[in-house]
Amino acid sequence: MDLDKYQADHVCYRTDFIEHYSTLIDALKSDEEFSLLVESEFGGRPIATFKHMTPIGVVSDGVTRKIDAIEIPSLKSGSAYSFRA
Repeated sequence: MDLDKYQADHVCYRTDFIEHYSTLIDALKSDEEFSLLVESEFGGRPIATFKHMTPIGVVSDGVTRKIDAIEIPSLKSGSAYSFRA
């Protein structure tokens, strides 16, 4: 599949426990570089999306694409992923 015609519109940063989610959301809300677009419950867990005032440059095949949205989901109940060793 040729993905060149598609562009990512956001990055996702997963958190592995609700305290991590809450701490990160509070930090981004207080940072002038980020603007909260939406925070809602989806699939039984909170998810927040922020706009970053300085887009992240992602280079692919010599082309730099700018991504300014960051999605942060809390861990979904019963999910198998974890970042803890």
